[in-house]
Amino acid sequence: MSIDYYQLLFLRIALVAVLYLVVLQIVFVARREMRMEAKAATQGTPTRARQVVGHLVVVDKGSTQLNDGDAYDIEAITTLGRELTNSVPIDSDFVSGAHARILYDEADGALWVEDLGSRNGTYVDGRKLNERDRVQIDTGSLLQIGDARFKVDIARAVVGYLRVLDRGSTQLQNGARYPIYRVLTIGRGPANNIPLESPRVSAAHARITFEPRDSTLWVQDLESRNGTFVDGRKIATPVAVSPGSELLIGDTRFQFLPPDMK
Repeated sequence: MSIDYYQLLFLRIALVAVLYLVVLQIVFVARREMRMEAKAATQGTPTRARQVVGHLVVVDKGSTQLNDGDAYDIEAITTLGRELTNSVPIDSDFVSGAHARILYDEADGALWVEDLGSRNGTYVDGRKLNERDRVQIDTGSLLQIGDARFKVDIARAVVGYLRVLDRGSTQLQNGARYPIYRVLTIGRGPANNIPLESPRVSAAHARITFEPRDSTLWVQDLESRNGTFVDGRKIATPVAVSPGSELLIGDTRFQFLPPDMK
């Protein structure tokens, strides 16, 4: 009788172990497929300029892999979490896979943040959000995800435009205009604000930054392979530009326009 009891116990334990392994396999396959779908979507979608409405600036990286001072684009929908499929992936045990989401309301230009049922919560200016609670954020707001803290910087207005004078070998269209907010990046990688599909362009090629103190636009080369040219001159350090200045990236030429020239 005791033998039958132990045999039954062993069979139950074995069954639980098998079920546990099956569940793990399902979770592993599902997560792998999600990553593959996200990658395929990124590669398969025609490249276009993204609408950037602000930035998240890291003020305290905590235990994460982030760097203090780094800025991450805020788009119409921006997700934060531990999973690599998030807009801002944060590698930390304090951060949930899908932790929080920022939403942009185009009607009134407002930004809203909501917690996605995270384990450790989302904080805005020191206040913990309730699950699915949506709170408006503004320039200067402090957003805490796990033990990482970000400062919100909203691009309130367009500070200029880049017009395509000669698209070269890229997929851009001559005459197309791209708005410039606080920061605009150009390069071959799809994460850039203006992605250029050309072997002559580096993945992270150049960056344009607006300095609000004197309302100046600066162009910086990001150690690209073929260089960045402003008005025909290859630049080694950040250079101030003004309306009418020309920018050459690879074989694509742009011209800077003032914000009131649409």
